[in-house]
Amino acid sequence: MNCMNTSSDFAFAHRLANVTRRRAREENALRVGVYDSRALVEADFLKEDGAMVKYLGQTDEGIPALNARGIQVALRVLQGALLTFFNDNNWESGHREDVLEAKSLASGIMGSWLLFWGMEANKAESREANKAYAKISRLALKRLEHLSFLTELEYFIPQHIGMQMEPIGKDVTEPQKHLRQDVDAGIVLPKGIGGGLSYRFYLLYLAHCIDAHFQDVVEKTVVPCGGEIRKAAVKSHSRMQVKYFRDYKQAAKPRDAMNCDICRNCVTFKTVENVRMGYNALVAALGKPLSVNNNFSDNFDAPKESYGYRCIKCIFKFELQNHNWGGLIDAVDDQVFTTLQAQANTNLYEVSRRIAETQFRDKTPCILVEIQMLLLPYLDLRRKSHMPYKIVRPGTWQGLRTEFENGG
Repeated sequence: MNCMNTSSDFAFAHRLANVTRRRAREENALRVGVYDSRALVEADFLKEDGAMVKYLGQTDEGIPALNARGIQVALRVLQGALLTFFNDNNWESGHREDVLEAKSLASGIMGSWLLFWGMEANKAESREANKAYAKISRLALKRLEHLSFLTELEYFIPQHIGMQMEPIGKDVTEPQKHLRQDVDAGIVLPKGIGGGLSYRFYLLYLAHCIDAHFQDVVEKTVVPCGGEIRKAAVKSHSRMQVKYFRDYKQAAKPRDAMNCDICRNCVTFKTVENVRMGYNALVAALGKPLSVNNNFSDNFDAPKESYGYRCIKCIFKFELQNHNWGGLIDAVDDQVFTTLQAQANTNLYEVSRRIAETQFRDKTPCILVEIQMLLLPYLDLRRKSHMPYKIVRPGTWQGLRTEFENGG
């Protein structure tokens, strides 16, 4: 069986053991419903420190790697952690520590999927990996469907939310073609770099330069309207890589220009009136959006299309007047790009920086951004459905690790 020959194997195994041992010591046995007590109690590695090595093999380099028995235990731990996270009683009764610990544990296991089966897995290993993924995917899908119908029946339908929210953004004519960063924001393919990965790093470089300004403008705009902003991190290289090959495979080059949500955030409101006020304020501050996708419409089949999640998704052209790209580049901490460069294992960020400084320095900063506006019950739905959605979305066991490799 292929395993990752890195020190992360050893750290993961001990993290797994420490979490379960600690809870076992606290309660003498794992509470029913938390990490599937029956499955774990029978695993005798709970009884003493260091016993996890019983389930560790030894590679040629002397680095521990999970063997078949360890994999079986880990998968049971994963299923138990997911059941804890999916349990509504844990959310409603204030067992937040249990919920967050379960999420952390499950994310760690799925992010370490290569620990179980290497990317060069043989046919037999791939079959076993597919079986394991199918099992947890069915569990996650069941959870998504439950949350979806619950939100529709208890909130959306009785409160007549569709009728109240549908007029918002109706004045915006939807573009006939998919919006693009090069065509609609002017972040064109510069001279000196290719249309593949080079453009992606160049685009991410500029996004990191402008993101703090974008977040600040939105926050100052929506807070007086009763909005609470949740700032999202700039889209990751790994996520753009997935979309590059899956969603934008047939797009014109540079394909990464199709990402209109590299800089994004989510604004939550308590009432429909607050949403209206917030939308109007954003239009006044940023200009008319280029695209509005109002999923609160009664015509939108949320359970089928988005597992019940509804929001108003707007794409704005964010232009920072009285600034230039040169000033933003000079103000950004170099450590940001050192980290990005290390994560991508390439020096293309440095190449992108030099090109941006020479070709874009005097130009007005501009980028397409995404703002999602939603009502409070959908923030709760989003929190509860985030994990199962990330499990279902990739569709393969190989893709699962990509979804969780940066911490879930």
